[in-house]
Amino acid sequence: GIEAGLDWRVAPGLRLRQTYAWSDFRFRGDVQYGDARLPVVPEHLYRAELRWDRGPVFVAPSLEWSPQDAFVDYRNTLKSPSYAVFGLSAGWRVTPAASAFVDVRNIGDKRYVSNFTAVTDARTNSTAVFFPGEGRAVFAGLTLSY
Repeated sequence: GIEAGLDWRVAPGLRLRQTYAWSDFRFRGDVQYGDARLPVVPEHLYRAELRWDRGPVFVAPSLEWSPQDAFVDYRNTLKSPSYAVFGLSAGWRVTPAASAFVDVRNIGDKRYVSNFTAVTDARTNSTAVFFPGEGRAVFAGLTLSY
């Protein structure tokens, strides 16, 4: 697998932060599973945030994207669906030592599988292994420095 990150200052006050993971984990000629992919780990996973800072204010849209289905079982008979989830953060520096923020996650209130547990063979094992992703959520807070 490969993991890469990029923190790029696109312009003054504009920063793009990205991470990407490619995972090609599989059995090789295994007696039981042949060349099947290992379950749970999606082949591609991408996260990005574009942050705009201007004086005491910032706005940062974000994306988490798993563009391909991931296998649930070692026999590669069942997949968890791909997904894309968008977010938005914003904040204001009230004083040099205090700032306020709002963070909205999963803006579209998308229903998706965020995690799951692997099983040997989904054709014969229980598939009650899926965990739902968080629905739309709004967080607000204060940050104090001293």
